[in-house]
Amino acid sequence: MLNLQRVLDGAIFANLIKLIIQSLVEFGSMTKIDVANKLVCFGTNGVKIFQGLKNGVTTKLMKNHAPFMSGVHCMAHHTNMVVQTLSNLNFVGKIKSLLISMHNYFV
Repeated sequence: MLNLQRVLDGAIFANLIKLIIQSLVEFGSMTKIDVANKLVCFGTNGVKIFQGLKNGVTTKLMKNHAPFMSGVHCMAHHTNMVVQTLSNLNFVGKIKSLLISMHNYFV
C-alpha cells in the first residue's frame, strides 16, 4: 500500500501516527482491531523521527496500536553489515566449505 499525503499539522509523532492509522483504516480496509491484530511489521529507511527507541513512531505504534508488530529499519543494510563481519571469521569459512562439499556430493 502506498499513500502519499501531505502532513498539514506538522511532522510530529502524534500527527504521523494518526496519519498512518487513518491510512490503514481508510485505504487498507482495516478496522482498528484489525490493525492491532494483523499489523506485524513497519519499516522505515533513514527517517530519524521513525527510529527512536522511546519516542519513535514505530515504537509508539507498537505500544499503542499494534502490540504484535516489529519495527524494521533498513534491513538490507543491517544484513549486509552482518554478512561482511561474519565472512571474515575462519569458522564461517569452514562452514561454507562444508556446505559446498555437501552440495557437490548430492548434485
